[in-house]
Amino acid sequence: TIRFKENLYLGTNQGLFYRRIGETGRFSFVEDTGGQVWSLHEINNELFCGHHNGTFLVTEGQATLISDVQGTWDLKKIAQNTILQGNYDGLYILKKTGGTWSIQNKLDGFSNSARRFALLGNRLFVNHEYKGLYEMTLSSDLRSVKDLRTNTTLKSTNSGLTNFRGDVLYCYDQGVLRYRPKAKLFEKDSFLSSLYDKSSFLSGNVITSASEDEIWFFKKEGIVQVRYDTLNDPFLNLIPLHHDYRQEVIEFENILPISGKYIFGTTTGYTKISSKREKESPFKIIIDGISNGINPDHSISENLVDLQVEGDYQSEENNFNFSFHAPSFKTYYPPNYQYRLVGMYDQWSEWSPSSSVFYENLPSGKFTFEVRAKVGLHFSQNIANYEFRIKKPWYLSNLMILLYVLAVVGFSVFMHNVYRIYYKREQQKLIEKNQKELALQKLQNEKEKIELQNQQLEQENKSKSNELAASTMSIIKKNEVLNQIKEQLIKVPNLQEIKPVIKTIDKNLNQRKNWELFKEAFNNADRDFFNNLTTAHPELSPNDLRLCAYLRLNLSSKEIAGLINISPRSVEVKRYRLRKKLGLDSNENLANYVMNI
Repeated sequence: TIRFKENLYLGTNQGLFYRRIGETGRFSFVEDTGGQVWSLHEINNELFCGHHNGTFLVTEGQATLISDVQGTWDLKKIAQNTILQGNYDGLYILKKTGGTWSIQNKLDGFSNSARRFALLGNRLFVNHEYKGLYEMTLSSDLRSVKDLRTNTTLKSTNSGLTNFRGDVLYCYDQGVLRYRPKAKLFEKDSFLSSLYDKSSFLSGNVITSASEDEIWFFKKEGIVQVRYDTLNDPFLNLIPLHHDYRQEVIEFENILPISGKYIFGTTTGYTKISSKREKESPFKIIIDGISNGINPDHSISENLVDLQVEGDYQSEENNFNFSFHAPSFKTYYPPNYQYRLVGMYDQWSEWSPSSSVFYENLPSGKFTFEVRAKVGLHFSQNIANYEFRIKKPWYLSNLMILLYVLAVVGFSVFMHNVYRIYYKREQQKLIEKNQKELALQKLQNEKEKIELQNQQLEQENKSKSNELAASTMSIIKKNEVLNQIKEQLIKVPNLQEIKPVIKTIDKNLNQRKNWELFKEAFNNADRDFFNNLTTAHPELSPNDLRLCAYLRLNLSSKEIAGLINISPRSVEVKRYRLRKKLGLDSNENLANYVMNI
């Protein structure tokens, strides 16, 4: 809708119509405009019509097609004789030359639909609901766009874009954003964003007046007008007409103040309402029925509750249906209700035209149901309420709770004893296990100690055996040397003079003395040999024992002869006699037998 000169023009999906302001007759059809009208603009005291078929210049019931580019969404003045228009397939420059408007060119660099766009100097913004917000710069010759950027974060269904009071506004379900040229970004306008929240958002399409001192927002609950005075102070006016009654086409909302009334388009035509505020009629809200049943459709009459008495219900009576009404009758302003159940849902519900609410399976406790109403801009004088209490079920009564506590305590004591006995047994098992492990460890240690001692003894025996062998070999060598010396001395002519020497040599060759020294050393190295030998063969003489000791050391007959100062032949005779005493046959080795005793 637009008021141009003395006519009121209405754009529809059937074409453009007009009628003289003040008249009450039928609207006249503007010839050649059949089809969808998208927009109407007054620029330089001329009326332009954005149409599905292109752009028309309208004069007194006549329309002239000045652009045949299909789908003209919107038009904005750039210079005195230059207009930027958005079409289905991009942006075009409309220029007036010699008194005639015509398309000059299409802007290169942008080919998307430009239904809503806004200008800020040479910066151009184009909103696309599904692709985002485009930002670009117009070239100086108005033939192309450059520096094209796409803000994909601002991509929202039913969003809107407009110029208002020298700024660019972007409106969507999160609020209203204002463009900051220095920062080159959109920031939230806290005041305008406070006019609606996400739950009341309907459309980001906003309408601004030609003088840009008024802006209109379309909410679900009504239409909000923001008007700025000369001091730039905003004034708010709400037309509390719900969307269900307005029936406008979302994203194509429009409103026109004219002659103290408002005209806005709907899906079936146009509606005119008075701008005068109705006188406030005070009213109250009434709870007219409470049903205590098993489902929301249960008959109220069969379960009617006395509203004047505080309710006291059994635990199984925990389903409630509350019905209420506000006795205020206005055709376009139906009552809306808000309620809460204190003790369960302490927050007020959203405003709703529904006049009943059902609560199912409420827990035990004390509750207060509260409800209030709003008709247009006016609230009910009161908040109706009903208090009631739902008893605990028998299994949650104080006696049962006491029994539960006693049962839990008894069970806890029982389990404590069970666990105490169990852990005591486990502890005893662990102690026994540790004791066994300690005993085994002790045995192992003792075994290792004995093995170590055996190793030490073995080492000592080996050392003593080595010492014995060394000592034996020393005696043998000594005797050999002494015998050689004695043999040399006997050959001396004057034997009488060297007899003391020979006597000394014979004294050192004394077998008994050598044997006593050898026997003592041998017993230290092999303590049990003589005992085992005499036990097995008690008939052996001392000389036989001495020969066995020498054989145990694995000495040859020659070495043994040197020890006992006899000839090797005599040693062989002694060995033969010893074999006889030991009972060995000819196949058995005497030395091996002796060493294995």
